[in-house]
Amino acid sequence: FHKSKEGQLLISTESKYGYKCVHLSKNKKPTTWAIHEIIYLLANPDFKKTEGYCIDHIDNDTKNNKIENLRYVSNTYNNSKKNKAGCGSKYYGICKNGDNWCASIKDKNHPFCEIFKSEHCAALARNKHLDFFKLDYVRNKIENEEEVLKALYQEQLQKQKDKEEKGVGYRSDCKK
Repeated sequence: FHKSKEGQLLISTESKYGYKCVHLSKNKKPTTWAIHEIIYLLANPDFKKTEGYCIDHIDNDTKNNKIENLRYVSNTYNNSKKNKAGCGSKYYGICKNGDNWCASIKDKNHPFCEIFKSEHCAALARNKHLDFFKLDYVRNKIENEEEVLKALYQEQLQKQKDKEEKGVGYRSDCKK
């Protein structure tokens, strides 16, 4: 709780999304502000909010309002950080699918959905897709990326071999 300069008590509340908020008024017109937005504005006085952008909590902890945990990002990027609940992966855009892992990006111009045997390979393949199309979504941090890249390459070779054996993707008049 804080007191305004008129001595009135400011009460912080929590939004339905878990953000701490305060209710302020100017010229008797009430406004609700998220505390992380106020902190960002105080640290960046020349800041002008643009439609389609928001202040993001880097670590996804809505209670961590330290300035070093806040950044200005596109809504697309911010929304891509929200992994589906119950997907069973530590990576963004990766979900468990039986014994496999599904990597996906829901982008209207460059969608991506592919199945992988390894969770790490799925995450790396998703990153490669993001890089190739220069998409503004969350990239996964992958340890031992060089080793995972080798595993991804082997997995892709096996997929290609399986397709060739099954004749998937080949025209009937093509010879194997």
